[in-house]
Amino acid sequence: MVLEFLKGVISYDIDGIYYQKSFTSLGDSPIPHGTIHLVRSVSSFELYSVVLIPDKHTRFTLHACTLRFQAPVPVSSVFSNGFQSWTVSQEYESGERERPLSRAAAPWVNTYHLKTYGDQHFYTYRGEPGLSHSHTYTYLRHDQDQMTLIASLSERWGYTIFETSLVQGAPPAVQLMKECEALVVSESIELCCFMVERGSEQQVFSSWAKHSMRTAGCAEPASGWTSWYTHYDRITESIVRKNLKAFSEKKIPIDYFQIDDGWQQAVGDWLEVRATFPGGMKALADEIRTAGYTPGLWLAPFVAVEHSAICEEHADWIVRDTEGRPVPAGYDPKNWGGTFYALDIDLPEVQKYLRRVFTTVRDLWGYGLVKLDFLYAAALIPRHGKSRGQIMYEGMELLRELCGPMKIIGCGVPLGSAAGKVDYCRIGGDISPGWEDRRLSLIRYRERVSTVDSLKNTIGRRQLDRTLFLNDPDVIMLRSEQTSMSIEQRYTLLLVNNLFGSLIFTSDDIDSYDEQTLSRYLSLFPLRTKHIRSSVTEDGVTITRFSIGERAYLAVINLTSKRRTWVSPEVPGAVLFVSGLQGERPLTVSSGESVILPPHASRCMLIPDTADWGVLGTSDRLFPSSEIHCLYAVQESDGVTVNLYGELESRVPGLGSLYVRLPRAYQHDQAEVFLHGSRAERCLVGGIEAVRFDLEHLL
Repeated sequence: MVLEFLKGVISYDIDGIYYQKSFTSLGDSPIPHGTIHLVRSVSSFELYSVVLIPDKHTRFTLHACTLRFQAPVPVSSVFSNGFQSWTVSQEYESGERERPLSRAAAPWVNTYHLKTYGDQHFYTYRGEPGLSHSHTYTYLRHDQDQMTLIASLSERWGYTIFETSLVQGAPPAVQLMKECEALVVSESIELCCFMVERGSEQQVFSSWAKHSMRTAGCAEPASGWTSWYTHYDRITESIVRKNLKAFSEKKIPIDYFQIDDGWQQAVGDWLEVRATFPGGMKALADEIRTAGYTPGLWLAPFVAVEHSAICEEHADWIVRDTEGRPVPAGYDPKNWGGTFYALDIDLPEVQKYLRRVFTTVRDLWGYGLVKLDFLYAAALIPRHGKSRGQIMYEGMELLRELCGPMKIIGCGVPLGSAAGKVDYCRIGGDISPGWEDRRLSLIRYRERVSTVDSLKNTIGRRQLDRTLFLNDPDVIMLRSEQTSMSIEQRYTLLLVNNLFGSLIFTSDDIDSYDEQTLSRYLSLFPLRTKHIRSSVTEDGVTITRFSIGERAYLAVINLTSKRRTWVSPEVPGAVLFVSGLQGERPLTVSSGESVILPPHASRCMLIPDTADWGVLGTSDRLFPSSEIHCLYAVQESDGVTVNLYGELESRVPGLGSLYVRLPRAYQHDQAEVFLHGSRAERCLVGGIEAVRFDLEHLL
């Protein structure tokens, strides 16, 4: 048994009478006017199911259901998954405090409705040492190799929150809280279902992927361009065409070309296009497809800004509290011009409007991808006999139905609710032209725009990729203008997003790139699946071992503001081929060598093949040699000539060089080596005899 069940409590109303009942055993437990059925089944993991069975002709109005457990020891840290896409997520060590928004910022918090973006409208931060909470899933880390994963298998009836107490000297305690306030139940339902498994990180998340809420048929890893982080709401038809021309002429092999916020008259008025798009949205979609890309469009389907036609003409569509007041979903005076509100998606008129919007976008305009943003807003308060989590779950079901075959990027959404409903999902907050927003950091705002926090989430939520959906880590930013990020910070963003994400977008105007920056951008191609073998963070430095095909890699990521020293692993007879900021010559790290990492710097290394004719690396690639599928040697009858043959990934723009280990038997002057008929150049790579080939003739 991984978790030891201690006690459960359910609270509810029946005909205005409040009940609270505890239960301490598995099986059936009688409660006033019904039964709680708690089941624990064991196979390769533990599965818990809680079923509420009301008596006939009885209506429960639920408040909460909690289950308390004692966890296995020892536990070094616990993972806290934030409420929605943008919420900072991290591991907490024993005794650490989870702190709420600063009281000093109350006027700012109230003006901008900052609490609506996170979970503070239904969870109370108590600030106790060692107490943290996590949404949908959590894990208890025992050591570098072992953890206990506790993960929801259904969010249909409400959000699942895991509260963990980790205080030195006391046994770890875990409490599951089903956030089911105002849920009306009149027949048997499985209120919650979750799994518990102990093992390696790869083992437990692979198990969750097999049994999770994700459905088959998700999209493949992809790349693209989006307009937001350069042009924001100032996007125009001419800007879109200019960027489309640049990508097309340079033959950049991206998949999606997405128009972000700013094309619509007002947020909420999705059928009214701004005058800055005089040709209309269909013409642009047609041009994008003609260029060879899938057109994408941004919408925030569940919200409308106060000055929109939707708010002014259909005030009855807006979610209202019990006193009839509209419920603010947020405040954006800069881009949207004021307060925005959520639409009541249970209303038939709202559903009819959204159906018309998505039919237009998909069938009349011809878009194949939609980025759906600010989705959390649909479920700010319970209503219509449904909990907030149920409203969110059904809202995502509605969007999946309305979008049909279009691919969906979910954003600003509780991750458990998005599982199986979106193809890609944002797993971090928006990046920034800078590294961090110190003001919002000081008030502990967990949904802030911050590059470093986005990177922390990309690393921290890496296991969700291909578990619940494909991870969208937000964009990369390589440009040197309109940003205060250093070249090291921009490279770290490039590496981390590509390593842990499956949707790689940029917003840069690539026509502004110099030759070196364009080469660095092209180095991310081809997009190939990375298999994470292990990832451990110590003293702010994340060391990740991964593979692409049969090639092994190692990435070292320093998100701290201090220099760090890292010692490369012992690899007998090999050097590590490093991708990085250089472009003219191969950079290598010797086995066991100490490496200084500047603040916010990262390095990615190929662990080379030590066999004869083994690939040492390729230049101008983010992941060296990832574009080489195979390489084999054929010795000619003269005994001094060798022809090498290789298979190269087809979608590889740009140029580069291939470095191959030269066997000792061919290091004499008479030996000649060719790759597909091109003569090799002799060279040294980290003291190793090698041959170099220009890859241009293979492209």
